[in-house]
Amino acid sequence: MPRLRLLAVIALQAGAACAAQPPQAGTLARGTHARIELRPHVLARPGVVTLGDVADLTTRSLPLLKALMALPLGSAPRFGASVSVDREAVRDWVRRRAGAGIEWAGAAQTVVESAAQVVAGERVAAAAEQGLLQWLAARSTRAQVQPASHVRDLVLPPGPVALKVRPPAADAVPTERMQVWVEAWADGRFVRSAAVSFVVEAWADATVATSTLAQGAPLDAVVRHGAMEVRQVDIAKAGRQGGALALGRSDAPQRLRRGAKAGQTLAAADLEAAPAVARGQSASLDVRHGSVLVQSQVEVLQDGRVGDLVRVRTHAAQPLMARVVAPGQLEVGP
Repeated sequence: MPRLRLLAVIALQAGAACAAQPPQAGTLARGTHARIELRPHVLARPGVVTLGDVADLTTRSLPLLKALMALPLGSAPRFGASVSVDREAVRDWVRRRAGAGIEWAGAAQTVVESAAQVVAGERVAAAAEQGLLQWLAARSTRAQVQPASHVRDLVLPPGPVALKVRPPAADAVPTERMQVWVEAWADGRFVRSAAVSFVVEAWADATVATSTLAQGAPLDAVVRHGAMEVRQVDIAKAGRQGGALALGRSDAPQRLRRGAKAGQTLAAADLEAAPAVARGQSASLDVRHGSVLVQSQVEVLQDGRVGDLVRVRTHAAQPLMARVVAPGQLEVGP
């Protein structure tokens, strides 16, 4: 165990001699100025440990009593830790400052432990659980969580305790395993933080593919009503944000950004605005030469939105560039 380092900063004054009486507990023997009885174990507040913190003092001199009680022995150990004080070391050190005439008694060694408090791990886990459930409530219709790890007790310095939960980020999505951090504060000061892991279930309405959908599939009425449905799913297991997609309610046509398997939960990130013309699609091409307008059907070779120039191919000519003027319509002008 670490030793408490002795710091001498106070010069002691000699006290008056005591009357001749038989030595008893709490009384002075003949020829002594003071009696110091070390305690075996003490709890110290943060700061400097004094002789009055570790010993019971007896003297008929009030100035000597005050001086002895205020005599510093060293700094208190960090909260939750302890150090030991040897009586012999303390006696030699005090003798050099107070001289002879001090009677010593009590423990041969004093254990000095910093005053601390213990916050149960169950309390930390409960705070983390409440914070996570509140976060999930804004993203699901119902949720349940179970601690996935043991939370150790927290040793904190004295003072009012506050546990502050750091919930997941606002843009995060529920997942099957989630971690929540809890900050422990004591007496208005941050001390440490602890992580609590949970197994999560979070249920919400979501859009689900009922059959396999290819990448780029347009979200027309056939796809929406024949290959998709809204149902309650565990969005934590799916790893997707909850909420049914507003399929077909957008003014702009939509399509699938990537393919989807049957049973897959779809999110907004799986959709994109559909182009006015798509690669492989047949479109109408207007070619103008003055007042002459020639219309034909062409194969679109690349996706394009209104205003874009895209490559197209006719049945009897090499590929050419045409401008997209409307969904399924292109033109080549002078």
